[in-house]
Amino acid sequence: MAPGSMNHDDLLKAAEPTSHGGTSAATLAEVPRQGCPDLLEAWIRRVNDRWLVRSGLNHHARAYMDRLVVADPRRLARSCEIVHRLMKLHDPESDPKPWFYGGLFSLATPEEESQYLDGHRFTRMLLPSTPEGRVRAEAEDLELAPEVLRRVQNIRSQIREQIYHTSRVDVELKAAC
Repeated sequence: MAPGSMNHDDLLKAAEPTSHGGTSAATLAEVPRQGCPDLLEAWIRRVNDRWLVRSGLNHHARAYMDRLVVADPRRLARSCEIVHRLMKLHDPESDPKPWFYGGLFSLATPEEESQYLDGHRFTRMLLPSTPEGRVRAEAEDLELAPEVLRRVQNIRSQIREQIYHTSRVDVELKAAC
């Protein structure tokens, strides 16, 4: 197994709908009510910095956001809105991290995926840009249980839906502040 990669038990644990030490409740309690881009970005950075994750995913997420602030602030604002919407949708009894990081990286380019998600196979599986065949191959390689794959598919579906919704409300995001 590659250094920092998750094994089968880790992936099952990350996707199962059980308590995660208050992470979900604390995170949901802090979700901003309105989608003001500056407030959302600050909240996402705060949550990202607080969470314990594997293989430096939080550091990669921060570097990705830092890059987007300069290179593509509109895409950063939209990614933050996607995370905001997903955090309101996810089951409070399940780990919010796959929803959070899947949403944050949902608009990443292939180059950004390679740069910031190298070694984060599970997060890459969540991205709508990942071909379905690759998701299934990864699931087989990681020996994921069928229920975990169903959860992955559900998260992917919700991310796709939020990408669609945020493409339609891009102008409304600016007006909300």
